[in-house]
Amino acid sequence: MTITQPAAQSSTMARPTEDEIARIAALSDRIEAAWLPNFPLHLEKLKLRYEPKIYLLLGAFPGLDPRDVERLSLALRLVLYATLLTDKLIDGAADDPEPARSLLRVQAMQFESYRLLYDLFPPTSPFWERYKALLASFSEACLEERRFAAGQQPWQDFDEKRALAVIRGKNGLARLLAVGLAALAGDEKEFSRLDEAIEKHYIAWQLWDDLCDWKEDFRDGVPSLLLSRVLDEPPPQESREAWIPHLARKIYYEGHARQTLEMALGFLDEADRAVEPIPELGWRGVMTDLRVQCVALRDDLDRIVEKNLRRARQQRPFELGEPPHAACDLFQDNAWSALVFLVDQWHLGFGEAQHVAQMAHALGYRGETEFPSGDVFQRALIADALCDADAWLDGRLQKLLDHEVGYLLSQRSESGIGGWRYFPSIPELAPDADDLGQVLQVLLRCGRRAEVEEYGAPPLEILLDDARRRGGPFSTWIIPEESRGEVEEIQARLRGENWGPGPDSEVMANLLYALALHGRKAHADVLELGLDHLEKRQAEDGSWESKWYFGPFYGTYVSLRLFACARPGSRAVAAARDFLLRDQRPDGGWGWREASDPLSTSLALLGLATVPSAAGSMAVPAVEAGDWAQRGVGYLDASREADGGWSAVPFISIPTYGSRTVTTLYALKACLASRPAVGRDKSEVGS
Repeated sequence: MTITQPAAQSSTMARPTEDEIARIAALSDRIEAAWLPNFPLHLEKLKLRYEPKIYLLLGAFPGLDPRDVERLSLALRLVLYATLLTDKLIDGAADDPEPARSLLRVQAMQFESYRLLYDLFPPTSPFWERYKALLASFSEACLEERRFAAGQQPWQDFDEKRALAVIRGKNGLARLLAVGLAALAGDEKEFSRLDEAIEKHYIAWQLWDDLCDWKEDFRDGVPSLLLSRVLDEPPPQESREAWIPHLARKIYYEGHARQTLEMALGFLDEADRAVEPIPELGWRGVMTDLRVQCVALRDDLDRIVEKNLRRARQQRPFELGEPPHAACDLFQDNAWSALVFLVDQWHLGFGEAQHVAQMAHALGYRGETEFPSGDVFQRALIADALCDADAWLDGRLQKLLDHEVGYLLSQRSESGIGGWRYFPSIPELAPDADDLGQVLQVLLRCGRRAEVEEYGAPPLEILLDDARRRGGPFSTWIIPEESRGEVEEIQARLRGENWGPGPDSEVMANLLYALALHGRKAHADVLELGLDHLEKRQAEDGSWESKWYFGPFYGTYVSLRLFACARPGSRAVAAARDFLLRDQRPDGGWGWREASDPLSTSLALLGLATVPSAAGSMAVPAVEAGDWAQRGVGYLDASREADGGWSAVPFISIPTYGSRTVTTLYALKACLASRPAVGRDKSEVGS
C-alpha cells in the first residue's frame, strides 16, 4: 500500500498576532535583500516550512518583549532550516543540482541566525553552552547514521538504544525553542518540563515519519528503528526495489507498523505528562495533532490489513500455467514477467496498489477515518491490462476478470447518482469521470453491457447534461446542477474549495474513450465537442499535460488512444506521435525527470502503438522500422526488477501516489501493444 504522508495539523492556540507576523516577515525580507541577487537564501521557504512554534510555548514565559520573541523565532527557524539542508547534504540528496550552493546557503543562514542570537544573548548566557551541546549531539547522530548507511557498521547493531540516540540527536536542535525562551526570560522554572516535552514529541514524530517514508529510507540505505527490525542488512542497491513487497508484508502484516505507532504514542504520553502542570500551553495542540494522526493511521492500517487478509482467504486459487510461446522474444518475455507479477499481487489482494491518503475532517470530509484507502481506479487499470493479457492467452484469465469485475461493481456508490469515488468511504468526495470512464472500459471489454446500462447510465446522464449546458467539455466531478441533496451540496462546495471543477483533459479523454467503445454513433455529439476541445488543449510540442498525473505521457497516451479510435485523421495525432518519437532517449526509454523511467516509457510506447504508423514524419527524422518499439522494450527489459515487476514511479499527483503494480500493468500493456509495431512498420515502409 502507498501511504501519502499528511501535512502537520496546526494548533489554533497561541498564535502570533498579524502585526507580529508582519514584523517577522519584514525582518526576513531585509535579511534576504542584504545578500547578492544571484545567491538568494530562499527565506520565503521559512514561511511555508516552519510556522512560528515558539509562540506555542509562551504560556510558560509570560511578559517577554514581543520584539525579542520575534527575533528569536526567526533566528531559530533559520537554524532549523539550515539543519534540514545539512541533513540532506550529508545524505547526498540526488535531487539537489547544486550541492555546493546549498552548502554555502547553509553557512549564510547560520551567519544570519548568529547575528540575531548575539543581539539577544551575551556570550556568558547559558544559551550558548546548551546550543553547543545540542549541536554536538546533532553532529554525532548524523555521523552515526552515515556509518550505518555506508556499511561501516552492520545494521544488526542499530538496535533500539542506538536508534533512539540518533533520533534524539538529529531532532535535538528543536529543543532550542525551550532553551531560547528560558534564556530570554532568565527563568529556569519550567525549562526542564518543556525541554522534555519537546524532545519526546519529536521522537514520536520521527517514528511516525520513519513509518511513512520507509520505502525512501530503504532505497537510500538509511537505517531506522523500523527497518532494523525487519531487515538484518540492506541488499545491494540494484536489487532493493524487488525487496519492497517482501518488506511491506513484514512491516504491515507482522505488526511492525503497529508497534512503531504504539511506541510513538508512548513517547507522546511522556510528553503530555511532562507539561501537565503548565496551564494554557499551546504546545499541547501540536502533541494532540500528532496523537490523532498516529491513532488514526494505526486504526486504519489495522482495518486495511484485516480487509486484505479476509479478501485473500476468500479468493479461490488460480494457477497461471506456462507461457504461451515456445521461444520467447523480448516483448513476450517481458509481458509474461509482468503478468506473473500481477497474478502474484492478485493472490495478495493487490494491497500494494492501494492508495492511503489524508482526507482531513478539518477540511470538511466526514468519513469514518481521516486516512481512507482507495483502489477502485487502480483495480480498473489492472483489469484493463488483464483484458489485454487474456486476449493474448486465449481466455485463460477469465476467472480473474470475473473476480475483478465483481469487485469493481461492489465498490459502486449506493447513494445518489451512483458512480465510483476514488476513495469510496468518503461520501463528501464526489464520483468522478475518471473512475467512471475506467470502470466502463473494463465492463465493455468484458462483455458486461447490461451492467454498463444499469450502473453507467445515471452518472453519464449527469455528465452529458453538463456538456450540453456548457456547449463543450464536461466537468471532472459528477455532481448534478439541480435537485441536489445535502451530500451533493457539500460535494460541490468541497470541489470548489479543494479540487476545481475541471474540465481536465486527461480525464475527458479517458471517459470519451469509454463512450467511443460503447458506441461512437450514439455519442457522436459529445465526442465531437470533446475532440474539438482536446485539439485546442494540445501543447505546442504535441503533448497533452495532465492535472492529476505526473509528466506529459499519461495525458498524451489517453488522448492519442481516443483520437486513433474516434478521429484518426486529426493533425493532433501526427503532432503527438512526433512528440513521442522525438522525446525517446538514447537508452531507449522516456521520462519526465532527468532519467528515463519504466512508467513513462510504457505510456509512451502505448501512445505510439495506437497510431496507424509511427515510422516518422516530415517533422521527425526517419525512424528505422520498429526501432522505437524494440528500443523502448529493451529499456523495460533492462529496468525490470528481480521479481519480474518494475519499480514504483510517481503516477498520480494529487495526492501523490505511485505503485509497482501500476508501473507493471502498464509495462504489460506496452509490451503486448508495441510488439506488432515491429512487423507493421516494416510492411508499411516497404509498401
